[in-house]
Order: sequence, then C-alpha cells, then structure tokens
Amino acid sequence: MESNDEVLSALLTAVQVSPDSAPLRRHYAEMLLNRGYAEEAEVQFRHSLDLDPSDAATKLGLARALHSQNQNGKALLLVKQVIRQAARPAKAYILYARLLLALGSVERAVREYRKAVDEDPRASDPQLASELGLAIRPAVPPPPDTDETPPPTPETSIPETVRQLFAERPALSFQQVGGRREIKDELERRLVRPWRETDTVGELGRALGSRFLLYGPPGCGKSHLGRALAGELLARYLALSLQDLVEIWRGDSGRLLREIFAQARSSQDNVVLVFDEVEHLGGEPSLVQQFLSELSQLEPDEGVVVVITTAAPWKALPPLVRKERFDRILFVPPPSTAERGEILRVLCQGKPQNFLSTRNAAELTEGCAVADLRKLVEKAIEQRLQQSLQEGRPLPLTTADLVRAAEETSPSIPPWLEQARAHAASLPPGFEALTSFLKLN
Repeated sequence: MESNDEVLSALLTAVQVSPDSAPLRRHYAEMLLNRGYAEEAEVQFRHSLDLDPSDAATKLGLARALHSQNQNGKALLLVKQVIRQAARPAKAYILYARLLLALGSVERAVREYRKAVDEDPRASDPQLASELGLAIRPAVPPPPDTDETPPPTPETSIPETVRQLFAERPALSFQQVGGRREIKDELERRLVRPWRETDTVGELGRALGSRFLLYGPPGCGKSHLGRALAGELLARYLALSLQDLVEIWRGDSGRLLREIFAQARSSQDNVVLVFDEVEHLGGEPSLVQQFLSELSQLEPDEGVVVVITTAAPWKALPPLVRKERFDRILFVPPPSTAERGEILRVLCQGKPQNFLSTRNAAELTEGCAVADLRKLVEKAIEQRLQQSLQEGRPLPLTTADLVRAAEETSPSIPPWLEQARAHAASLPPGFEALTSFLKLN
C-alpha cells in the first residue's frame, strides 16, 4: 500500500483509534479494494466480519476481494449466504453472475444477471453484460438455447469439500438472536436441555427428536435459528441451499448429499445440518428419494439434528413437508413490534451509540423481515459514518438515525402474505399455525 495515500492513511488512523467499529473497517477495506489492494482488503473485511458476522455488505466486499485473487469458489459461497439472508439484493446477484462466469457457468450467469437487472435496472453492469454476450458483439455467438452447460466443477473432491463445510462451530447463542422467544423456548426444551443435561434425563433425552421443519416468510431468521441451535449444542454446523445442491452441484448432488450425512453420522461431535429452500428440490425425483431416505435413517442417538427450512411450503413436494416426517414443524412468523425493537437492539450491539432507543423505528417497520431490519441498521450506520468523515470525528449512532432509516425502508413481508393467503387452504396437516396467523393479520 502506498504510504503517501492521505485518504487511506487517515482511515487507517481512524481504524486504529476505533478498532471495534465494523462499519469503519468495512469502509477502509472498500477503499483498499478500490485502489487494488485486494489482499489487504481481504484482511480488513475478515476483521469486520469477525465484529459483525451477519453483515451482508461486508460479505459481499470480502467476496469481491476473493474474486480479485481468483478465489472464486470461496467467494461464491459468501455471495450465496447474502442472497439467502438479505432479501435477494440485486447487487449480490450481479456479483453472483460474475463469479459464475469466472467459474465457467455462462448460462447460469446470464440468468442471474437478468434477474438482477429485472429487479433493479440501476444494478446493470455494461462490462459484465458484454462479457456475457448480452451486449451487441458480432464476433461472439449468442449463448445456446439449451441448458446443457455444466455448472462449476468443485475445486476439491467431494469428501474434502464436505470436510471444509463442516469446519464451522458457530459461537452464536439464542440470547444473541433477537425476538423469537416461543421458537427458542421450544428448541431449548426439546433439544438443548435434554442434550446438555444427560446426567438428569439420561439417553432418553435424545429420543425427543432431531428433525425439524421451520417455515415462514423469507428473511425472518429461519437459518439463523439453526445456526444459533448449533451454537447452543456446541455442534459442528453445515448450511446448504437445496437450490445450490440441484443447480451448482448438478451431476454431483447425490454424492454430495450422501457424503454430508455420512460425515455427520461419523462425527464425534454433535452436528446441526440446515437445508434451506426445500421447495427447490422438486425437479429431481432421484435426489428427492435419496434425501428422504437419508432423513428417515437418522437415529436420535447419532447426535445429528436436521433443520429444513422453506418460505413456500405450498411449492414443496408433499412428501418433503409431510407432518409424520418431522419431530416438529415450527412457524417462524414476521417479527412483532416488540420483536422488531429487540432485533434492532441486537443488531446495534457493539456499535457506538448515544442513548439509543429502538421503539420508534420498530413501530415504523410493520411488515419488515429481519433482513429488512438488518439493512435498516446498515443504512443508518453508513449515513452516520459519512457524517463522521465529513466532520472529522467519530459520531455515535442515535435514535434519529434509526428513525430516518426506518422511514426509508420498504417492508418485504406483504407480498409473501398474499401468496400465503392464496395457498394456505391447500397445505397438508402440520401447518395450522400459519392459518391461525393469517386469520389475525
């Protein structure tokens, strides 16, 4: 890094003064990356992610830094996390398309790019569009109409890939998850306490069950609850989008799924497996049968918990959401006003703040998912950071900052509610909680 870059030097000084400010580190990392210092930017993005593991902007920044170093496989996993957590932001799809192109999956990249631009035309990237053959380029033939281009080839063998995926042990606890008291209490009662307190309940505690289906609006923390469950059980953790299993791992999806369950069973540690978006598994009959077979073979004493999530149970194949297949089916509803206030407090923890109250912002965000609230806090912090840079001194986050960001935040839940009302009557037994919720809302 050039030592005579005054902007970077000033930001580095600010980071040294406030080392625990994740937004400041992220801003510094962005400046490093924009100037071509990808390795240094990666270090700072990782520091920022340690301070705020759920921050979508930091994950996207880290993915860009990794892409600049040709570490596209790792970058792809990060972007997929953001797409699942942050209500599918257009800029994430643009980066996703660029990574798919770098990995050789041209047709998939074209689809993801078009999806991003359809959602937000301002996200268009003329250079990427040209590389994808979407601009006028006579020398380049248009992409074929068939869908035979294979997805990216895994950079390592299937067993080694799964071992890498199993490396994570989340430090997250239920206390760090805002709201969701009823669901956390249920998981605590049925799983955490019996598994922890074997001296009291003996091995009978394991018989309470280990297969859970969580359903509800997108961006409301279903996967996050699975991650926190792993933290409570001191378990190894693996989260996999079933859409990825079908699309990115096409041809290897069966082997990957078999290896995941095999390594989970053979692990000496507790294991929590989270399979997201079960509704995307319907187009692969053999994979559906294999998945159901692996699920049915799980024994309570194997130390493996499976959490399956869906935002659209009405789109899933009936065998995949059958009540008898799970020990519990739990509805994860949109957060209430009180829960939104608690979630905002959790999201603001560790940030410099001045007598911060989340009450007004919570009242202004009816119909917002957890992902919407996360973006709200990101926006408030970003605006405050810019003010700090303009004034040349760190400024704490205030109630007014949250209220201003809340007024600019659009709720993502209403469209989901419309779909749920249209399909609730066709759902099989086990989804009565959704019907009750819709009657009251």
